[in-house]
Amino acid sequence: MARITTAQLKKLPGARKAPMLEFVAPQLATLVKEPPTSDEWFHELKFDGYRMICHLQRDKARFWTRNQKDWTEKVPNLAQAMKAFPATTAILDGEVVVFDKAGRTRFQLLQQAMGKGGKTAFVFEIFDLIYLEGYSLRQTPLRERKLVLAQLLASAKPKGPLHYSDHVEGNGRSCSQNLCIACGWLDRFTQAFCGKCRVRTHCSSLMHDRVGLSPGSDRWRCRWPRRG
Repeated sequence: MARITTAQLKKLPGARKAPMLEFVAPQLATLVKEPPTSDEWFHELKFDGYRMICHLQRDKARFWTRNQKDWTEKVPNLAQAMKAFPATTAILDGEVVVFDKAGRTRFQLLQQAMGKGGKTAFVFEIFDLIYLEGYSLRQTPLRERKLVLAQLLASAKPKGPLHYSDHVEGNGRSCSQNLCIACGWLDRFTQAFCGKCRVRTHCSSLMHDRVGLSPGSDRWRCRWPRRG
């Protein structure tokens, strides 16, 4: 995994020096009737797991639930794996999952695994980078945040505990129709999809920049982060 230099961070649009927050609440979702028609969208898999915010500070990782509960002790292999993450300080947004023998994420298996500690191979599917090496990236567009995140996780093992959650780009309706076969994702996961506006900044409250679709559903879940 490759480190990001201070010079690179300074060049990121919207990146600014800031103290590391104790907790950053994730963006949540509501339902809308239609997928986005603009091409300014990234489309990712919606994993069947627990949403987690990971805070890394000097080799010590803490995993927070969306309700600000510290679940670090429940996922010890991930806390250990974060020691190899190429940064001194970082805040990452992702989904903690467990895969079944067919390679699909299963929430029931995840629930059963919680509390078993080191016996379970939890995986952290990381899809956003909120803070890095003294710089807040909340005002940096998603497109640039994901580019940096991809670089940080470029050499992570494909079957390792830390995994970059990739995406396809384009119009919401056409992507939802084609995403099932793109990259062979449906064969592996068969989960819902989540669309994110690539030019949006990060906000912990709600705004029309995130949508999701479950296979066979005509209802979309949309995140509406309010300004301020």
